[in-house]
Amino acid sequence: VVLGPYLRLCRWYDLLLLGIVAGVSGEILFRGGLHAKFGIVLSNVVFGIVYWITPAYAVMAGVVGVYIGGLLEFSDNLLAPIVAHSVYDFLAFLVVARDARRELSVLPGGDDLNDSDASSLP
Repeated sequence: VVLGPYLRLCRWYDLLLLGIVAGVSGEILFRGGLHAKFGIVLSNVVFGIVYWITPAYAVMAGVVGVYIGGLLEFSDNLLAPIVAHSVYDFLAFLVVARDARRELSVLPGGDDLNDSDASSLP
């Protein structure tokens, strides 16, 4: 799934809300459900598969999932993984949206949109 064309239309607070929703729902599923039932390793193999974009990204997601699972083990509180996942997603969404805006501005016939124009998007 290519998110750039959709995220480029969002303001920073839209991306923040999206990051929070993704972090809360993802961590309830993976850490609150799968981690509790299947443990840190198997739950993060599934985590990597679900977040598969490329093989390398799937491995990276699985490793990050182990880290986030470690936060749960260390804190014994689902809030720590939720915050970590939400912050990561928010920052990733900001980067993807910025890159999509830049790509649009350099396309032949593009709208000449740049980062300063993004604040005026609906």
